[in-house]
Amino acid sequence: MPRRVLNDEVLRIIKELRDRGYGYKKIRKYLKEKYGLEASNSALHYWIRIKLGDENVARSEIPWEPRRCPELAYIIGVTLGDGSVGIIKRYSKGSRRYVFSLKVRDQEFAEAVKKAIERLGLHCSIRKRYMRRKEAVYYEVYCCVKRFVVFLKDIKDHPEKAWQWIREYEKEFLKGFYESEGNLSIEGYIRIYNKRREYIDMIVKCLQRLGIRCSISYDKSNKYWILYVPACETRRFLAMVKPIIKYSRDDPHYQRVKKEREERRRRNKSPKATPSPHLYMQDLS
Repeated sequence: MPRRVLNDEVLRIIKELRDRGYGYKKIRKYLKEKYGLEASNSALHYWIRIKLGDENVARSEIPWEPRRCPELAYIIGVTLGDGSVGIIKRYSKGSRRYVFSLKVRDQEFAEAVKKAIERLGLHCSIRKRYMRRKEAVYYEVYCCVKRFVVFLKDIKDHPEKAWQWIREYEKEFLKGFYESEGNLSIEGYIRIYNKRREYIDMIVKCLQRLGIRCSISYDKSNKYWILYVPACETRRFLAMVKPIIKYSRDDPHYQRVKKEREERRRRNKSPKATPSPHLYMQDLS
């Protein structure tokens, strides 16, 4: 059966069930039992509100609750890194939109985040955009589920609350944070950057629980903290965390970075020298 016909059939069934007073839970159960279809709450919300124009759910929240799992630990790591959560006011009075977003250069990274969010039972989308000012292609990930966004915003504001969700999933948390804020140096050591010391302290604690040595420094000129994993620990770190990007200096991420750096040098024949940062070291081994 063609996909469009299948979608039309599903929408017709959902409309009939809504007319009979079925809620989200009963509709999901019906679709699974009768047709073997697994529909997330956010997908169901989209079908009912956008596709069917059912005003009865226009102001209802998608019923999502956090649960301890590797995917949530990974998303928390991404959120404390490059991820953004916010509340956007709409034109209609009193209306707001809750948004989780991530803008990255690597398509593999964006798709991994989307997949993790979908495994949490939420609808997620990716948009590819060319930014003329930066002359680069970016991949933007969006999830607009209020409870999910409020949960992550609370974690960003109060990172100590993250421990109940990332304990025993330290590797997945580190993976999300490293893919967002880390890099693998030419010399072979790992660096992870962030302006908030609380976030760096969480990384330190996770590494210590895994038995990986590290140290931290503060860059006074750029006002951010840097965590270092020594080169002798890099292989073990990468084997445990299993990042999909930044796992080798020869991976697609660094090949792109190298190519773009060479292009910038060609455009600018006399680049300015980068001043060396003022650092102080604190050993955490």
